[in-house]
Amino acid sequence: MGRFVPTVGFVVAGLGVATTFAEWTDTFAAASVGNVPGLVVALLAMAAFAARRHGIDDRRLAALAGLGSGGLAVAASAALLYPVGTGESVSVGGGLPAAFLLGVLGVGIAYADWLGIGRRAFVQKAIGSLAALGIGVAGLFVGYLVAIVGLSVVPADGIVIEHGLTTVLFSVGLGLVAVAFLRLRGLGLEFLDVRWPTRRGWVFVVGGVIGMFAILAVVGYLSSWLGIPSTEHALIEAAQGRPAILLWFIPLSWLAIGPGEELLSRNIVQKYLYDSFSRRSAVMVGTLVFTAIHLPAYATGGSAAIFATLVKLFTISLVLGIVYERTDNVVVAALVHGTYDAIQFGLAYVAITTGML
Repeated sequence: MGRFVPTVGFVVAGLGVATTFAEWTDTFAAASVGNVPGLVVALLAMAAFAARRHGIDDRRLAALAGLGSGGLAVAASAALLYPVGTGESVSVGGGLPAAFLLGVLGVGIAYADWLGIGRRAFVQKAIGSLAALGIGVAGLFVGYLVAIVGLSVVPADGIVIEHGLTTVLFSVGLGLVAVAFLRLRGLGLEFLDVRWPTRRGWVFVVGGVIGMFAILAVVGYLSSWLGIPSTEHALIEAAQGRPAILLWFIPLSWLAIGPGEELLSRNIVQKYLYDSFSRRSAVMVGTLVFTAIHLPAYATGGSAAIFATLVKLFTISLVLGIVYERTDNVVVAALVHGTYDAIQFGLAYVAITTGML
């Protein structure tokens, strides 16, 4: 049995244990321990990885390590969200987000250990994941840069035109990063899966939109039942005083937002991950990257609200990754994304103008 992967897991679990001695929230804290349940499950993960590291060839230990690591992420989530449901304010320490990230990372490492992945393959996957995140961050940076430069050159008279132009320019920036990726990798335009949808493709368009709204309804109901708040997209916040903005964004959902984001997130990032992961795992990792780069757009509320909103975004975005994986057609994914956003903008316009929001 290779020891490299469980050794990495042991180190990550050890760091997870260390985070439980830093400040989380007041929930489940005791003496110098920031979170008692988090410490217990982190120690469980650490012990299981240690056993694997020292040659115990039993895959059930890898599963146990994954259970402990996942428990650390769940403990961090519970500590963040529980006081919200009781109507209490919560002060979040730095140990909590670190514990959550290390817990999620530990689950991935435990899964790799369960599969018996060797050192070379594991390093390849790690590099692929970091590169995918780098592509996503580059898209975010270039998109905002193009928008800022464009707005300084092209006069935008009024908030409606300014927001609309910003969206178009941001999508152009995403496209530039996609083109740069192709050039750096020596790939041609044939790498892009751009085709008019077949009959099967249109079935996925309809099914994808329905699936996204079904997930939205379920997650929304659970959040409301648990008393967990959510944060609105920055555009919805801006539209409170000028709802007409939202009407402009209905066509832009199909013309700019859907195509730009899906081209980079699915046709570039997810397809790039196919070289390092199984297609199913690439969908998961690609969706994590997609969710992470949306953090600035939803950073308008408290920590619990932002976290809950990003979890909801992750579950909804999984549909887009699955649609692209099943069809190998970015146009289908863009249509699903665009239609979902267009309906959301339309509903938000109605809610604001009728006083419901």
